[in-house]
Amino acid sequence: MSLRPDAPEAARADAPADRLVAWAARNATLLLVLPLLAYAAFNCFNPLARNNGMDLDVYRAAGQVVRDGGSLYADPVTDLNYNYTPFAALLFVPMTVVPPEALRVLWLVLNMALLVYIIATALSLIGTRLGSRLLRASIGLAGLMLWLQPVTWGMVLGQVNVVLAAVLLWDGKTAPDSASHKWYRGIMIGVATGIRLTPGLFIVYLLTIRRTRTALMACAGFFGTVAVGFVALPHQSLWYWQGHFADVHHIDGDNHDRDVQSLAATMSRLLDRDQPPTALWLILACLLGAVGLAAAARAHRRGYTLLGLALCGLTAEAVSPFSWSHHWVWLVPATLILVTHATGRSRRYLFLTVASTAICLAAWPLGYLTHDRLGPILGALALPVVPPLDVIYGNLYLWLYLGTVIATLFLRDRKSLAPSWSHNRIATDPDLDNSGRT
Repeated sequence: MSLRPDAPEAARADAPADRLVAWAARNATLLLVLPLLAYAAFNCFNPLARNNGMDLDVYRAAGQVVRDGGSLYADPVTDLNYNYTPFAALLFVPMTVVPPEALRVLWLVLNMALLVYIIATALSLIGTRLGSRLLRASIGLAGLMLWLQPVTWGMVLGQVNVVLAAVLLWDGKTAPDSASHKWYRGIMIGVATGIRLTPGLFIVYLLTIRRTRTALMACAGFFGTVAVGFVALPHQSLWYWQGHFADVHHIDGDNHDRDVQSLAATMSRLLDRDQPPTALWLILACLLGAVGLAAAARAHRRGYTLLGLALCGLTAEAVSPFSWSHHWVWLVPATLILVTHATGRSRRYLFLTVASTAICLAAWPLGYLTHDRLGPILGALALPVVPPLDVIYGNLYLWLYLGTVIATLFLRDRKSLAPSWSHNRIATDPDLDNSGRT
């Protein structure tokens, strides 16, 4: 499974993605069924998972509040506060006509379908040419990605982050000169920002990579959601946009909780404070955001479209005033990039990459070892506190993000990263004709 020696360098650089797709397609049934069975078993035997969907319940309750004409922000809508925009609450209204149990099943199916879409789009952007196998491979890999901690815990809670990531990836993936680039590209990035504010960093990213027209369309989409909110829910919108959106004290969480992964949380834990000093956090967040966007823009200019988008998404979570671990769903495409790169290296390198990724990001049920079976599904984040090592694994996502940024700043052009392959892949792969096309 390799390219013939006279193939173009850019094509040879894409061969690792084809290897990954071919392997996942061959083993798709096993890759999907075993993780799903494990997920079902976990939901059956773990009371926290079995009785959860608490965030989905918040969305549904917010929709019900809108229908009843109540207040979204004065009191908790369930046992938890509602922290999204008034526009988002309008989108949640249709959930109120679906029974809660049925809604959880439908939401899980939707999220799994969108996870498949994210993986398929990611592999396409990385460069696979095995189009006929892509869907089957993506379905299989979705089973594996289900057990990444941000995905698993987000599924249990009924979170919206996979949906938002899919929307952002769909709207941000095309280049301005692409045949598939339409005038309305960017609007859905604005709509996603109008639901949860952190996607707004993608608008800055678009400006950084000089996609000004798309950025303007994103701004139009965002302000359109604000306008809709003011028309439908004027009092709620006025309250929210007057400053409530920046009030982290309204969030049902604690920066000392390992489930919170961000620069602010790391600073709080290191300084042993409920919140980091505002001025210091703002300075460091701006610096980190600027460096992260610079790395994302560099990846984009070097030909790594997916890496640029993933870095932008990860930067948004790192600099957000409050980010739960299940917000970090951009680790899914980042993991695919890492594994694809390793596929083009030696088997030992591939094994070490997969093993280290699983150790760091898999949703290991460590609560059964720490006797906290009702705690969140945090994987390595749930390791017992052992100073000073807990500074590393307790803030793992931030350190992984920083490592990704540093590595990206040293990227070479994509066409210069062609691995050496010695066999004629085109002649042996039935999905490709002799010209290398599908």
